[in-house]
Amino acid sequence: MPLTINSLKKKFIHVDDVEETPAHEFQDLDSRIKATRIECVPIGDLKRNRRNARKHPSTQIALLAENYDEFGVVQPIVVDEDSTVICGHARLEAAEKAKLAHLPVVRLSGLSSAQKRALAIADNKLTELGEWELDVLAEELGFLCDPKTELSFDPRITGLRRLRSIRSSLTTNATMTAPIRPMKRFR
Repeated sequence: MPLTINSLKKKFIHVDDVEETPAHEFQDLDSRIKATRIECVPIGDLKRNRRNARKHPSTQIALLAENYDEFGVVQPIVVDEDSTVICGHARLEAAEKAKLAHLPVVRLSGLSSAQKRALAIADNKLTELGEWELDVLAEELGFLCDPKTELSFDPRITGLRRLRSIRSSLTTNATMTAPIRPMKRFR
């Protein structure tokens, strides 16, 4: 699986070249960048963190598995030196549900136990702190609900299951003229 990382000396370094790349090639890379390579690991080699504090309902796992079927696996999970999951427990569970054999992982080493625990919490919590740009969301939902938009998937795989009610509550502040496509099972 090819991966490129930005470096100031070389624009791209191929994953196969990481081991042979001299250390000075990485010296200008910001030291805060810890993910310098992605590995594809058999799912059976990954260990769940028994201290994972985040719960993942079956509906979330099912939606993630549908996303894997539609878009592929586009985001690696984060593991430590021992292949214990730090970030990505739901993605691992969804991959199992989707019957994937491997997952891309970013392997971090050198983190203390406290850093691993804090990263696991931060990975889940910091996303919750974001807010929607309602005008943009209304426009995006309008596009996905427009009958003229050709889709091979049910737009509810976005996790916004009540598109009609969400869209109508947003249209009070945003103008949308496209009618809502009837929701039906795709596939």
